[in-house]
Amino acid sequence: MIQTSLYLNAKHKAIGPMASDASLSMQRSSEFSFSNAWKFFLISPHQQPIGVSAYLEYYLAPGEIELEGKMMVDKLTEKHWFVFNSTVEAEFENEFEKGESKILRETDTEWKLEQTLGYMYNFSSRLGLGLEVRNVSKLAEGQVDYSALFVGPTLFIGSEKYFLIFNILPQIANLARKATSLELTDQERYTFRVLLGVSL
Repeated sequence: MIQTSLYLNAKHKAIGPMASDASLSMQRSSEFSFSNAWKFFLISPHQQPIGVSAYLEYYLAPGEIELEGKMMVDKLTEKHWFVFNSTVEAEFENEFEKGESKILRETDTEWKLEQTLGYMYNFSSRLGLGLEVRNVSKLAEGQVDYSALFVGPTLFIGSEKYFLIFNILPQIANLARKATSLELTDQERYTFRVLLGVSL
């Protein structure tokens, strides 16, 4: 079984004036992009002891290309659900600098690695409570910039027609050797997610 999705993305940003900015003007920018995701269900967890699926997505924006690949392994029982995701993301971005006689273009490449381990106990078909552990690492120029670790609870509420998933993931550590504090430049201190699914 194969599933695909198309996305048109819009990002708008406004930055207020700084104290050193004489003009006291607000900077605004907008960015539009396109992405396409493909999910391949290789082994069904409902028919086999362990389910396996693969995920591929590409992202196109002005001067930027991102490729993301993910492998997902899950195991379902009547009361327990185990899932493990491993993601590799490559980002290619063009940067332009002014040289002595011309504009120089340089392509920067960044890699992001993400591993997620989740467990949920199903009290019934309508209610489940679990725990998620997620680690996100960024590599640039052969060095590990950060390795942020998130741990938090997950709540599932559902029926035959809908489901709701609430997830809270606080960042608890930066595992990179050179780091002594949390990574708050690229990653958030707290991540809140709400997923809603409806069967028509």
